[in-house]
Amino acid sequence: MFQKIKTFINTFNSTVRSLQIFQLFRFAGMLLIGILLAKLDLPLAKIGVFESVLFLSGATTFFWVSGLMNSTLSIYPKKSEADQKSFLFNIGIILIGFSIITSAAIGAYLFYSNQNLITEGSIKTAIIIYILINTPTFFNEYYFLLAEKKKLLIGYGILGFLINVSVVIIPVIYTGEILYSIYGLILFSFIKLILFISIIAKKTIHQFNLSQILLFLKSATPLIISIFISGSADYIDSWLVGTYFGQEKFAIFRYGAKELPLSLILANSLSTAMIPVLSSGQGIKEHFGKLRKESSLLMNWLFPLTLLLLLSSKIVYPIIFSERFSESSEIFNIYLLLIISRMTFPQAIMMALDAKKEIFQTAVLEIIINISASYFFMLKFGMVGVAYGTIVAFFAEKLILALLLKSKNIDFQEYTPIRLWLGYSSLMIVTYLFVENFL
Repeated sequence: MFQKIKTFINTFNSTVRSLQIFQLFRFAGMLLIGILLAKLDLPLAKIGVFESVLFLSGATTFFWVSGLMNSTLSIYPKKSEADQKSFLFNIGIILIGFSIITSAAIGAYLFYSNQNLITEGSIKTAIIIYILINTPTFFNEYYFLLAEKKKLLIGYGILGFLINVSVVIIPVIYTGEILYSIYGLILFSFIKLILFISIIAKKTIHQFNLSQILLFLKSATPLIISIFISGSADYIDSWLVGTYFGQEKFAIFRYGAKELPLSLILANSLSTAMIPVLSSGQGIKEHFGKLRKESSLLMNWLFPLTLLLLLSSKIVYPIIFSERFSESSEIFNIYLLLIISRMTFPQAIMMALDAKKEIFQTAVLEIIINISASYFFMLKFGMVGVAYGTIVAFFAEKLILALLLKSKNIDFQEYTPIRLWLGYSSLMIVTYLFVENFL
């Protein structure tokens, strides 16, 4: 155990670990906000409004932000130092342009459609402003990652955690109104926007290159579409629950559909950080040892923690949040099973290989499976069936990607510690069945 702790600490001085820590603090901030809002005994409808703000912001930006930035990670290491600086400047311009288009589109949706998710005009306006100024700031952490500014990235995550929680919770404590918490998010976004402008102004070469922008967008578009399709699963699940079960059930589902923050953040961060690593060097397989080592380290920490949460969630969940959210523990337990898929990383290898066509095709299949499975299981099992559909879709995605890599002569066991993964996965399934049937 002490050796594992020492090994984990020694890996802090790496870009992979720095990004994981940053993402962990970001996710932990949103989780803590959710806990505190529940503890303040706000009406479920008000909590539902706040969740709707996050839902709309995420649903309209996640795919193109992830697509643009992941494409940046795979292209950036292949450029010269001078080209890298002008390249980042143009990426910043693209982010600003997309943010303006997105905020205009969401404004038209909120004010001119018959939607009833958000009805208060001031909240609609706040959402538009939040999306406009917050979205470009995702550039900041990717800049720190690419520039290998590890300490700055971690410090940015810690400071962001403290500010984010403060600007959301303090206003609602004093006013009891969610609107002022949204204003707090806008204030925090403005602070990050100042940093974004500072990086663009001081750390890049200001050479606007339309042909480079168009070429990059042409290259990134298949990935953006793929992420939109595959990443829509969470938003489709929420939409199904909101449509068929109402606003209060929507809040309960969203509080349960959070997954284990550590597995989500650390796995996604490892996958993201490995893209430029796998893209460098003479051959991609020379870096598989590093990927297996990082995967093993995550598994040995995250699977035992997930098992512990699985065994205790029905008792702990109502205590952490409130009795009103006891039903959320059922959804949470199902989402914990996602760790089985999360701990495999064929997507990072496919991204490094620039296999955008295959990624797109896989994303299409995944969303078809997700919609079909979620709807089918919803009819059979109710709200929890929507979560079961997500498990099926995520596993199918990883299986398809692994088979595609196999066709490229890259075996699953080359980049995955397979015995460790199979052992933990089997234990997870057995434990879940035990908890749901006997506890």
